[in-house]
Amino acid sequence: MRPTLNIHDERVLELLEAFGVPYVWGGGRPQDGLLSWPEGPKQRDGARGWDCSGWAQAALVRLNLLRPEHGDRGSAALAENCDPIGLDVARLGDLAFYGPGGVVQHVMVYLGGDCVLGASGGGSTTRGLDPRAFVQLRPLHYRADLVKLGRLR
Repeated sequence: MRPTLNIHDERVLELLEAFGVPYVWGGGRPQDGLLSWPEGPKQRDGARGWDCSGWAQAALVRLNLLRPEHGDRGSAALAENCDPIGLDVARLGDLAFYGPGGVVQHVMVYLGGDCVLGASGGGSTTRGLDPRAFVQLRPLHYRADLVKLGRLR
């Protein structure tokens, strides 16, 4: 049986507060889940927002699945610290990893019901100005290059 998305779950609603916040490459660390939620940390150039791994880690802090003092990690390093899981056991706070050729370059947080949420659409030069790059709600398979679903160890 596939897990469902509970839109009445306060934890899901709290994560959805970040919907629409701009994608800013290099934006976010685990402690920003406490310090800069939901708008994201302010960067030196004044841009405010999240990148994919920064948002994912901050979201995991909000869900009490990661300590705020945990070291900042990119998407590939997060994937290395996750055990692979099947969709049938996926739950809120698991991570979906994407990348061409099986090389992880992107991460989203699983919400349930085949839905993921995360900072998406940006690149290494995106500084919060691209209207297509922001924290987005997507179906799990919104990209064809899903590498794995994982649960932090």
